[in-house]
Amino acid sequence: RDEFNDLKLKIDEKAFGDYQLLVVSPINDASQAMSYFRRVITNRSLFDALGDRSYRNFIISNTNLQTLSGSHNVDEYMDFFREYYISGKALSTEAATETQSTPTPTEVTPSPKPDTEPSLFKAELNSEHNFILLVPMQGVDQEKLMDAIEEHNNQADPEGKLKIESQVYTEGQLMVRVYPFTNNVDAMNYLKALVRDQNVYGPLGQLDYRNFIISKNNFDQLLDHKNLSDYMTFYKATYLSK
Repeated sequence: RDEFNDLKLKIDEKAFGDYQLLVVSPINDASQAMSYFRRVITNRSLFDALGDRSYRNFIISNTNLQTLSGSHNVDEYMDFFREYYISGKALSTEAATETQSTPTPTEVTPSPKPDTEPSLFKAELNSEHNFILLVPMQGVDQEKLMDAIEEHNNQADPEGKLKIESQVYTEGQLMVRVYPFTNNVDAMNYLKALVRDQNVYGPLGQLDYRNFIISKNNFDQLLDHKNLSDYMTFYKATYLSK
């Protein structure tokens, strides 16, 4: 009410399996919803009453809310939420839609040839893989983050085969690496399980982080060339399009 009074928001409480769902609406679009979401999660006093209880917060379209209310599959939706909203894809799609709705004449010019090869990365799905988490150097309790991943690994890997290490990726980014995984399937299953661990991802909130899997050879390329944007394009086409 203090910060978003002009939106005339209402709160509906709904039964949701063993949980209760608090739905704040109406919010006009993804951009406005993300703005609201960021303000909510940074106001920790809103969550004091929850204590150590398990909870989730996210934004969702009306259509997807109807689907979620029927399936109760929050974990599956959270994967979509991070991939579509947290990554910024939703805002990019929204901006593109607005541009298409008000077209302006443009002169088509040939695209310049790239100065470098499109990608140095190769698909090696059945080779050894790593899980990578890139977080800002500032705003993250690195020791707490490593301890949380270690605790997750103790549950996911009781035999203790997985190793964890951290290093500086760029001046402003810390790279956390978990390895080795036999192939891409094992690595991706680990990623999907880890992102559901609120002890690991909860403290990251709205920080600009990246998580992905990568083969050993491609990892060496990434370290040598620091071409993260190129790898993320390759990653989405190779691992997320299936």
